Amino acid sequence: MAPLTLFIGFSVSREVQFGVVYNPILKKLYTGKRGCGAYVNGEILRVTGETDITKSLIATGMSVKRDPETLNIRCGDITAVTQEPGACHGLRMMGSSVLAICAVAEGVVDAYFECGMHIWDMAA
Repeated sequence: MAPLTLFIGFSVSREVQFGVVYNPILKKLYTGKRGCGAYVNGEILRVTGETDITKSLIATGMSVKRDPETLNIRCGDITAVTQEPGACHGLRMMGSSVLAICAVAEGVVDAYFECGMHIWDMAA
């Protein structure tokens, strides 16, 4: 996935109502509306449903914070999901938290985690 994204999220009283994400490189338009499902180019999105972490491909991201404390925490998180007993099958960094979340919705990866995300990363 190319890490280039245009995205809009609309909320009322801090509750997201709908979101739109566009990846112009791949020409993918993701849309979702509260209570109405989520779509990519008009097709319904479906997660993989994988529940066994040892079979899961997980996406993650790196916060813009680069201070030593934050980097140590991130390295610990990555070690925990890749090296510990019961570790995930694989870990990927996609370059865009918004597109990584869309990849979960599309079933491309099984899960996504990142510390320090902002509301605008998740609203769309």
